[in-house]
Amino acid sequence: MSDLLWKVKYKDHDGEMIDINMLNTSKNGVIMELAMFHRVKELISIEEVR
Repeated sequence: MSDLLWKVKYKDHDGEMIDINMLNTSKNGVIMELAMFHRVKELISIEEVR
């Protein structure tokens, strides 16, 4: 399976809004990566970019 491009918006623990693009094969993979490597306080949106 090939990676898809995802547009992710979240609020970090400092209260900043973060807007990033991530490559991953699934939405669940994006969520796991956010949990392991990012300081997410509130997840706003995850959208697949076409």
